[in-house]
Amino acid sequence: AVLFGDNIIRIIGVYLNQSTEYSELSLSVANFWAFIKDVGYPEIPRAAIFFAGSVVLTFMYYMLIKQCRLTPSAVIVGIAFFTVLMPFILPHMHERYYYMGVIFTLLAVVPNKKNIWILLIIEMVSSLSMSAFVFDNKIDSWALLSFAAAVGIYGLFRLYDSLTYTETEYKQEEEV
Repeated sequence: AVLFGDNIIRIIGVYLNQSTEYSELSLSVANFWAFIKDVGYPEIPRAAIFFAGSVVLTFMYYMLIKQCRLTPSAVIVGIAFFTVLMPFILPHMHERYYYMGVIFTLLAVVPNKKNIWILLIIEMVSSLSMSAFVFDNKIDSWALLSFAAAVGIYGLFRLYDSLTYTETEYKQEEEV
């Protein structure tokens, strides 16, 4: 939008204003905040956003210190990981925010069918979260669904980690 002439302050303001629109930390989505429904203190969502930023920076730091040599497959898996991780750790997320994660998870696991379980978990979490909104279904245990999402995210991280090479590992593989 900025490239097409929109004001960057206005764009940032849209997201900042939306972050205070809801008092619930989780809105019909299986995520880290599904255990806490309504908070009366504005500091909690701000702390949750800080927490999410810290988690992302931690993963980025891990990727940096590992000094990975990325393959195209690792990039797709990394995108899948972050598109599922973000609605899981950010507050005020809706069920629809898992949609991109499902698409990228599909792209990430298709080449390696032994990891299809990751796609099945992410798809199940997304579909059940969406059904709670679309069909007004009652989800009895958001905690259990959130745990399943965490397992899928862990699977994506392990898949990403297995597809990245350090320079030493890459040189050893070339020698073989």
